Amino acid sequence: MTDTLLTVRDRLLKKLDEEMDIRIQHFREQMRQLTSLQPTIRLCLLSASIFCSSASKLDFLQCYTDLLKRIQSLISMQCEKPQYTGELTVNSREEFNRALEPFLGLSSFLLCTSVSNGSDGNERNCGAISPKNSFVKRSGSSVVNGCQLLLSKYQLVVDLAGAFGEQFTKVETPLQQYNHEMTKLGKKVQELQRDLTLRRCIIEKDSMTDLIHRVGQHSAVVSDLQPQLQQIWQEELDRVRRQQVLFREKIEEIITLREKACHIVNAAKQFKPYAVCLAAVTSVIDHKRCHKPDPAPMETICQQINTLEPDSQQRIEAIEKEEQNRRLVQDQKRREEQMKIAAVKKSLKTTKEQKRLMKKSTDGKCVL
Repeated sequence: MTDTLLTVRDRLLKKLDEEMDIRIQHFREQMRQLTSLQPTIRLCLLSASIFCSSASKLDFLQCYTDLLKRIQSLISMQCEKPQYTGELTVNSREEFNRALEPFLGLSSFLLCTSVSNGSDGNERNCGAISPKNSFVKRSGSSVVNGCQLLLSKYQLVVDLAGAFGEQFTKVETPLQQYNHEMTKLGKKVQELQRDLTLRRCIIEKDSMTDLIHRVGQHSAVVSDLQPQLQQIWQEELDRVRRQQVLFREKIEEIITLREKACHIVNAAKQFKPYAVCLAAVTSVIDHKRCHKPDPAPMETICQQINTLEPDSQQRIEAIEKEEQNRRLVQDQKRREEQMKIAAVKKSLKTTKEQKRLMKKSTDGKCVL
C-alpha cells in the first residue's frame, strides 16, 4: 500500500510539473502579445487625451476618420484570452482513492475524504462496509462519504431501483427472516444457559445443527452475490463520476460565458460615449439622417384611410376616388395597347392575295 501511494504521489507531482510548465509558456506568450499592443494603445490614449483636452469640434471632425481607423485597427488585433488560471486542476484525492480501492475492498466513493467535519472514526464508513449498512441504518440515517443523509422511503425506493435493487432483494428478505430467527435464538440460548446452569438439562443437538446449516446457506448466497453486487455498484459509481465531470465542464462553460458577457457589457459601456458623440456630429452634418423620411403618397393615403372610421363618408369617397383612378389608368393602358396594335397593322405590307381580293371587290362595285 505504501509503495502504491508513493507511486501515485510521484505521478501526480510529475503531472503538476508538466502542467505548470505549460501554463508558464502560455502566460509568457500572453505577455509577449500584450507587450506588442502597448505602442498602439499609447498612441490611441495620446490622441484621445489631445481631443479631450484641447481639440475643437472642427479638429475632431477633420481627424475623425483617422481616429476611427486607429480604433478599428486596435480592436481587430488578436489577443487571445488566457486559457489557464493559476489554480492547478489535478484531482489528487480521487487518484489516491482509486489507488486504495484494491486494498480496502470497496470503491473510493465510500472512503472518508472529509476530515474537517469533526466526526469520529467510528462514524465513518472506511473499510469493508456491507451494502445494507451503506443504504439503510437502524436509526433511519446513513453515512456516505462522511455526510449524514436522512433517507425517506421514497429515496430508498429510488436508490434500490434497477439491477442492484433486484440482487439486493434476494439477500434482504432472507436476512430479515434470519434476523428474526436470531432474536429467537438469543432467547433460546438464554433458556439453554438456564437449563445448563440452573435446571441441569440436556441441550438438543438437532436444533442447533439445523440453525447453523441454514445460516451457512445464507452466507453462501451472500458470497455468490457479492461479486455481482460489487460490479453493479462500481458501474453506478463510475456513472456518477462521469456525470460529475460533465457537470464541472458545464459550470466552467457557464463561468466563461458569464465572463465574456461582462467583457462585452464593459466594451459596450466604453463605446457608448463615442456613439453619442458620433450621433451628435452626424446630426450637425446631415439633418436628413436624424429625421424620419416623409412617407410615400400611397402610404399617406393608406394612413389617412386607416385613421378614418369604417362608416365615414370621407373614407367611402376616398375609396371610390381611388377605384376610379385605378379604372382610368387601366383604360388608358388599354387604349395605348390598341393604338400600338393599329399602328403595327398599318405598317405591315399587303400580300398578293389581299391585293387580288381588293381588286375583285373594286371590280364588283364598278359592275354594279
